Amino acid sequence: MSTNKVNKLPNAVYTECPKCNIETVHNLLKGKLSSKKNQDILNCTVECNKCKSVHQALIKTPKTITVPIIVSSMDRSEPKQIELNSNDVLEVGDEIIVDNINIKITALETNNDKRLESSAVDDLKTIWGKRFDKVKVKVTINKGRTTYSHELWAVPDEEFYIGDMLTFGRLKSVIHRIKTQNGLLKRDGSMATARDIVRIYGSAIR
Repeated sequence: MSTNKVNKLPNAVYTECPKCNIETVHNLLKGKLSSKKNQDILNCTVECNKCKSVHQALIKTPKTITVPIIVSSMDRSEPKQIELNSNDVLEVGDEIIVDNINIKITALETNNDKRLESSAVDDLKTIWGKRFDKVKVKVTINKGRTTYSHELWAVPDEEFYIGDMLTFGRLKSVIHRIKTQNGLLKRDGSMATARDIVRIYGSAIR
């Protein structure tokens, strides 16, 4: 069910039919809309599209609220806003979409100025996040007794395998270890996605 800003009733709703014993589309015959703190409540009479039976229904839907979000990218931070269901719960580490950009939540600030690992949307004052459409992957390459440190940018789901070749300018290397958030990969053909990688280790080749 959805309503507009002037609380116009919808023409149809999705609810359970006691005769069909399934949730399906119903025509709204009449109804009254009211609101509580975080929900719209529709008390209505509906007609099932499948069996045409008429019955009463009480439909509760969460309100949509706008929450400020501070998005960091490289060395910049930009204030934005996101619309969320008031009874949703967010956690640090969750990924959300803001203006078609993938954002990873780094902090949740509540209305009483506390920072929590998880919070209901209705209690949030500000969301803090970082742009996550591309992630920085750290790479260490050994060439004899010399170690080189590099970085590369990848989409979060890009895959890196033990045995893959990486090139930085004239320096070519083969991946021999991948450190992830869950451990160290060393077996040939082992794979990790960019979002999970802590560091890639490679050996220089001619």
